[in-house]
Amino acid sequence: MTSSTYLEGVRDQYEDYPYPLRDPNAEKTELRPTVLEFLDYLNFKCFRGEQNYSGFRALVAGGGTGDAAIFLAEQLRDRDAEIVYLDISSASRKIAQERAQVRGLDNITWIQGSILDLPEMDIGRFDYINCCGVLHHLESPVAGLMALKSVLGEKGCMGLMVYGAIGRTAIYQMQELMRLINSGEQSAQTRVDNTKTLIKDLPASNWFKISEKLTPADHINHGDAGVYDMFLHQQDRAYTVPELFEFIAQCGLEFVDFAYRSRWRYQPRTYLNNSPLMGKLEKLDARKQYAIAELVAGNIFVHSFYVSRIKDTVASLDDLDNIPFFSMVNLDCESLSREMQKNPSRHVVLSPSKNINITLPKGKYTHLIFKYLDGKRSLRKIFKKIKKESGKSGVTDIDLLSDFAPTYQSLNDADWLLLRSPSARPIKDFAQMQEPVSRRYQGA
Repeated sequence: MTSSTYLEGVRDQYEDYPYPLRDPNAEKTELRPTVLEFLDYLNFKCFRGEQNYSGFRALVAGGGTGDAAIFLAEQLRDRDAEIVYLDISSASRKIAQERAQVRGLDNITWIQGSILDLPEMDIGRFDYINCCGVLHHLESPVAGLMALKSVLGEKGCMGLMVYGAIGRTAIYQMQELMRLINSGEQSAQTRVDNTKTLIKDLPASNWFKISEKLTPADHINHGDAGVYDMFLHQQDRAYTVPELFEFIAQCGLEFVDFAYRSRWRYQPRTYLNNSPLMGKLEKLDARKQYAIAELVAGNIFVHSFYVSRIKDTVASLDDLDNIPFFSMVNLDCESLSREMQKNPSRHVVLSPSKNINITLPKGKYTHLIFKYLDGKRSLRKIFKKIKKESGKSGVTDIDLLSDFAPTYQSLNDADWLLLRSPSARPIKDFAQMQEPVSRRYQGA
């Protein structure tokens, strides 16, 4: 299959089956997030907390029906920023444009085309590039990533998603099965119908049938488009963790981290915390631990992660001018501070998700840090307050930072507590972004 024939086939698939399935009218009541586009987290991880998103340019490469473009555009609605949407399918673009119209967004530029043509498009450089679910469908994922890199700014970063090989084992068995069953069948709809019939008739011993409850329900939630994308796509490859890092290195990029609130999935302690092997596993380098966690979990279906042109892009706790703040968490820090002071010997346990419990380390000044941790004060200002209240003139910023570091690390590992520069304006929360949109349609 030639490149042009392949691209025509991909375009035809998404013209017939735009993916993922989205109803533009749903925008009237709901803002749909994407894991790589939480801009406070992106700032913390990829821009040292210093990005204020003024003059910001973002490219959504392979934008599909619009999830990432819409979420970015809504967060950047009141900023001097531009989002460029690029996709090969006009049907997918139409749905994305309708969603933007419902929300009243006018900060998206719409382009139809392939990411492979980016080097010749003359559309400038971007601070951020999103490319989810595209590279693994290319004949050469390396060529695709290099095309993206050609339009990435010198200090820019990319949020990427590719398939995970271990978690998709049963899906690839199904793909091979459907290639055999649909051999010679020209009608796309017939191939879809055959797949849906087979899924109903699978025996209990089939690997996909056994693991279906652990598998993304695209074939259920996204109708025929989900069935086609999951089981019938003509070009589909996946990566193990070691292969993922080889892919990134081959393109001359630096791995930053995994997506918002997904890092726990790549930690062996998430699954083996009570195992006597943990002492051995925690001595291994981070990438080996990621690979072990992928094999142990067995259900990591996609890898969502950030890469950058440069190293050391994460905001530092050592910079006392940075502001610590809780991301997407309504935590009453003052009440927590009073509880710590009232019961100094009691361990404080927080649960950021059903899979994780955080036991906060006991620091000498932890209760005072939480008292002044309001998402507005810098570490320097918090420490100044603590020194004044404690009445201990001998305590230094270094002492307080050392005392706070273990607590910060515990909360940061769960992506609860992040850092940003005073120059970076915080991003509105979901309710603040959705309320004016929903109000516009009340009674309609």
